[in-house]
Amino acid sequence: MRRWIVGATANQYDAAAYEAALDDLRSVVHDAIIPSSDMMRSRNASWNSRLTSWLWSRIKGQAQRDRDQFATDSPDTEHITNPELAQSIAERLLRWMQSSSYEKRERAPHTLYDTPEPMLWPDWDYDQLKAKRAFARKHRFEILNGWEQAMWGPFVPGIQDTESEQIRNTLEPYRASLKHSALITWLIEHLTKWTRPNDVTGQSRPVPGQSSSSSSGGSHTSVAKTKRDQAIKTLEQIAFTDRLSEEDMLNSAFQERITNTLQSDALWVLGEHSLWGTHGAEPDLHRAIDAFERLAKLGNATAHARLGSLYNNSLVGMMYGVQNSKEQALIHTVFAAQEGVRSAQMSLAHQYHYGLGVPTDCRESLHWYDTAAREAYSEYLQGPPGGRRLPYGKLSLAERRSISIDRQNIVQIETGYDKKILRYRMRRPKVERILGQGLHLLDDAASLRDLLDTYAHYQGPYRIHRLSIIAHALYRGSIIGEGVPLGAVQRDFPLAMRYALQAAEIRWPYPAKQDYPGWGPKNPDGSFQRAYLANEVEAHDRYDVGDAAALLGMMYLRGEGAPQDLEAAKVWFTRAIIDRNSRASAWLATMAEEGWAGERDLEQAKQFLQMDDSKMFTPDIYLATGKSYLHSKLPEKALQKITTSTSVFYLDDPRESGFLETSFEAHYLTGSIYADWTYDQKKPIQNCRTAIEHLKKAVELADWADPIFHRAETAYSRGDLRTSLMAWSFSAAQGVREAQESLAYVFDPFKSYLHPTLPRDSDRTSLEYWARSAEQDSSIAVAKVCDFLSSDRGVVNGSSQSAACFLSFAESDTRLIAPHWRLAHIYESGRGVAQRDFPLAKRYYDKVAALNPSSAILTAFPALILLHFKALWLWIQGDESAGRLFATYFGKTALQSSHTKPSTVMTKVSMDFWLDYLVDAGIFVIGLLLLGGALIMRRYLDARLQAANDHLARVQALR
Repeated sequence: MRRWIVGATANQYDAAAYEAALDDLRSVVHDAIIPSSDMMRSRNASWNSRLTSWLWSRIKGQAQRDRDQFATDSPDTEHITNPELAQSIAERLLRWMQSSSYEKRERAPHTLYDTPEPMLWPDWDYDQLKAKRAFARKHRFEILNGWEQAMWGPFVPGIQDTESEQIRNTLEPYRASLKHSALITWLIEHLTKWTRPNDVTGQSRPVPGQSSSSSSGGSHTSVAKTKRDQAIKTLEQIAFTDRLSEEDMLNSAFQERITNTLQSDALWVLGEHSLWGTHGAEPDLHRAIDAFERLAKLGNATAHARLGSLYNNSLVGMMYGVQNSKEQALIHTVFAAQEGVRSAQMSLAHQYHYGLGVPTDCRESLHWYDTAAREAYSEYLQGPPGGRRLPYGKLSLAERRSISIDRQNIVQIETGYDKKILRYRMRRPKVERILGQGLHLLDDAASLRDLLDTYAHYQGPYRIHRLSIIAHALYRGSIIGEGVPLGAVQRDFPLAMRYALQAAEIRWPYPAKQDYPGWGPKNPDGSFQRAYLANEVEAHDRYDVGDAAALLGMMYLRGEGAPQDLEAAKVWFTRAIIDRNSRASAWLATMAEEGWAGERDLEQAKQFLQMDDSKMFTPDIYLATGKSYLHSKLPEKALQKITTSTSVFYLDDPRESGFLETSFEAHYLTGSIYADWTYDQKKPIQNCRTAIEHLKKAVELADWADPIFHRAETAYSRGDLRTSLMAWSFSAAQGVREAQESLAYVFDPFKSYLHPTLPRDSDRTSLEYWARSAEQDSSIAVAKVCDFLSSDRGVVNGSSQSAACFLSFAESDTRLIAPHWRLAHIYESGRGVAQRDFPLAKRYYDKVAALNPSSAILTAFPALILLHFKALWLWIQGDESAGRLFATYFGKTALQSSHTKPSTVMTKVSMDFWLDYLVDAGIFVIGLLLLGGALIMRRYLDARLQAANDHLARVQALR
């Protein structure tokens, strides 16, 4: 991306106009700060006066309105001066609950990300002082950079434009599902009619969450909007000035070095403003495309990438009416990828891998993933020792809604089936108990911090264990593992070091200073140096002390929580090795091999890697051993060790979640080995696919260059759904499965199977993104695609393929429950299959009961009762499938129809048959009893209702 400077070819007038336009945009950022003491006094006075006046006027207004309502059919409205005061207390309370603002929420830790070097928005728009002041007042979301400040301000109140009707109608179904309760929405709609039978003002009420210039207004808002609009007009005049002919633009696109001009700067600012809707304005996608088109012809690679994402984006076509063009999208994406834009390289690799608009070509896909991964790994190595810290991982909205904890205290994301996306055993007292009662805490950073604070001061056994756990959680930014968004807490390196020191100094009370340099802990005479003299601790605390010492070594090595101190790092690692901590062995081996604390000593590094027995091995030491084999040109042995470091087995132990710390480098090295074998024609097809799988994971983990997914998470956490959808769509084009699932989930109509929504235009978009996610082996997405087919949503005549879809899904893993359940419904109803089949439906219900016997009494057994009732009714009418169902209870003699007398001759049956018969008969009897009870209850309620009506009639007669 170009640096943001004024080009030398611009004349003085245009340069001044450009700077004036930027100043006008900057002036929109508001800074109404008053001294804290005056602010508190004014706030208290304001609240007291407003509350008192509102209550008094509300009481008078309600009383007068009630009198007018009973006095005449047309109430007198002259006493009402404010339409807001005409609302009932209940209605105002409900509206306040419905429009709970995101403004006062602290930023979710998993939305923090590194601002990329090439800024997506010029840094001139970031006023750090105003952002800090606004966040200190807790009136605004914390702002990190210029892009976020251009999106969310803080702006002059009331400057935000009203959403277009098309966007509002598109997003309203999902927004409604986010409200506190469907009952509240229903009450709000009906309380309006009950409390205000007539509109006393004749004006529409403001929608919660939307501001208008008149309500907050005055001249200040009007002036701010005028400045903003004038700035955009100025940018348009500069951007769309025809300084170059079409031929000159095309020629400039192929120049190796292009001088940045004032026009290109204005085009980029205008394009980004129109794309995202910065400074409170509504997006204008057509103007954005015009700006990016002209900028692309001037040779800007990032503009090519933007156009590639916009032209192949069904979301913008649905929400903004932009016509898609896969041919144009491919051209622009290829140009951007060749110029080194990583997002375009990922998009192109994803398209070639799955044949999206291009022929499927594994080698071509591998080329682009390999190119992007090499650049990402280069950035990783530029960080502190051990590599640059990775951003938080990715988790889709569908996964966040599917979190559970099973009876073995394993936190997992349910896919609706037996496959788990994340498994993590919670062997932690207090944490396990509280999380078991309040699972929502995993997605509530403030509550998690309170939980950790409570856990730190918990007066109970295993103090060292608790301190070590808290230190790791604060260092890694999550109670689960390094950078895991589930259970994320704010990273706090100094506090993490403090807790780790409290745990480690119980065993190692002396300063981390060596008496003699070298790698060993002993003096020349064989005695331990003073730094390594240790106190005795309980046997169950030895591992936790070593783990805390290893964490301290890592923090001193990387300079996190304290200035970098290589000697202290070596001492703490050596202390951890004495307690047989293999993670410390891996780090000491790396220090010796790289010469980070003295001269390089390859022999000593080899000894560190071999000093632990296999039972104590951690992913870190497997990775370090694999890297040593790579340096020795032994890729087969290296691959064996590196792939072991990514084994999911280690997630079963919370103290060994180092798996998540090493996953990026492990995936990159594994993918590189398989890529080299592919290029050497060693099993090219199989190795190519494996290489793509690992390199794709590596690139998606290290997305510092374009953190578009994290920008989407930030926007969603703030409540800006429109911006989050746009950012997710760009990330989805790069093949990020979590972004595809989040987009599909927003427009998914099956959030409640008991109350499905009516068909909408967005169904096809949702199905498209579910299908793309399903191609990447997402169990959630596969199930959703089958649901769309069975309901004919987003596809024509999809029900005919639904049975095959669910059958294939069930065969992929016989332990899956949901597809068997859906197949039972399909064969019971006969929809989507050639004919109804009651015996087959019963077989699938039996399978569901066998897979989940603990809940069968609430799921499979009631379904079987209804199945037999329906079959009995249809058998009376002559249904052949129902006859075959009942024939299974009487051996080989089948019941042909209701007109054929059943044979009483029974064949010889086994004990299993009689048990099955008795169970089904018991279910049938229970169903009859329940039906009889329902009839009795209905008669009782009818009698009570009739008695009440008679009493009411007598009272009315007395009047």
